[in-house]
This record gives sequence, C-alpha cells and structure tokens, in this order.
Amino acid sequence: AKDCENCEIVIVPSTSEISHIYPLPQPPMSAQDFMNTKMKSFTKQPHLASNPSIFKLNDISVGVINADIIKDMCVGMCVKNPSPDQLL
Repeated sequence: AKDCENCEIVIVPSTSEISHIYPLPQPPMSAQDFMNTKMKSFTKQPHLASNPSIFKLNDISVGVINADIIKDMCVGMCVKNPSPDQLL
C-alpha cells in the first residue's frame, strides 16, 4: 500500500507455531520457512527476528518476546486449600 512505503516488517516466531517448534529462546524463522507461509506477498523483505529479541527502530531499542508469561505462570501454579487435619 502507498501508506506504508516506509514501513518495516519484523516477524517474531511464536512458541505456539507448529512449523517452528523450539522452546524459548527461539531462533528466527528461516527464509525458506517464511516463503512457505501465506505472507510471501509482501513487497518488502521482512526482518526475521528471534524470540526474544532486541532491535533498533529509529535509534530506539525495542525488546520483544512472543510468549504469554503470565498465563504460563498461572497454568504451572498449583493452588490448593489444605484441610484442617493437614495444618496440624
């Protein structure tokens, strides 16, 4: 689109993707994996970043991580009300 001639696209892999099965930290998608997706119609070549990663955007450092840390902590937490007999 003409509105986005100066736009840069950064693609960060997800831990939920079936085609990119790495735990954190994840390497960037390979160019071959990217070409196999439906997103190959971009007019510009996107930047393939790792997960997590830090990149510069107009002299500003931007850090990204593509994971729901809070959800993972809540799923892994076991909360149980002990019976009064167990407290003694």
